[in-house]
Amino acid sequence: MSKLKKFIVLDFEGKSTKRPYNVGIIVGDKHGNIYREYSIVFPETFQENITTNNGTVSNRMSKNNIDYIMSNPLEFRSTTIENFTQFLFKLIEIDNITEFWAYNMSFDKSALKRLIGLENFTKLCQQVTFYDIIPIVTPRLLTKKYVKFCTKHGYITKAKNLQTTAEIVYRYLFNNVNYIERHLGLEDAKDEYKILCKIFKQKKKLIKEYTSKPKPYRQLKQFCEVNRIEID
Repeated sequence: MSKLKKFIVLDFEGKSTKRPYNVGIIVGDKHGNIYREYSIVFPETFQENITTNNGTVSNRMSKNNIDYIMSNPLEFRSTTIENFTQFLFKLIEIDNITEFWAYNMSFDKSALKRLIGLENFTKLCQQVTFYDIIPIVTPRLLTKKYVKFCTKHGYITKAKNLQTTAEIVYRYLFNNVNYIERHLGLEDAKDEYKILCKIFKQKKKLIKEYTSKPKPYRQLKQFCEVNRIEID
């Protein structure tokens, strides 16, 4: 077995106020070696994610994703929340995991807490540390090159802020404007892991944080102001 330190990159799918219905998990190291990967669904949470389908983007996405999961069951490991909780603790024990990573970790951390419950979540927090990918990737975005990339392709919000979603950042880092985020746990976890490993390859010292403060779009806005760059 490799002696390289392993960590988990995870991505939950589900409404921000409900228990998630899908999670993707990657066990890897900073050199891009993937040791385990899991695509897991929780049928007991499907209904709470689609009952209030009011036509919003997130609700349509949840319904479409669940429809896809039900139509392609062989792509996913179906389990109960109780079994998943036991599996997760066993996984971090087997691979000696002390770090969880995600792009926009605040969402995934909250989803995990809702899923496994406060008692189990508190126990988990005593064993692992949660890190957000956004703070370590943001310095790579504070460049005129990234600003030009966003303005060229129209990656600007209605509030005139440059976009910094995982999808846009992936397009920039890997020079692939055709990339589309699947919003399925394992697929997104793989892509977030690729982003993380690309940043790990740089020799600069990384600042590992739970969340990015201030938000990356605010840092970009300040960068543009300092360098007198106007966002069209």
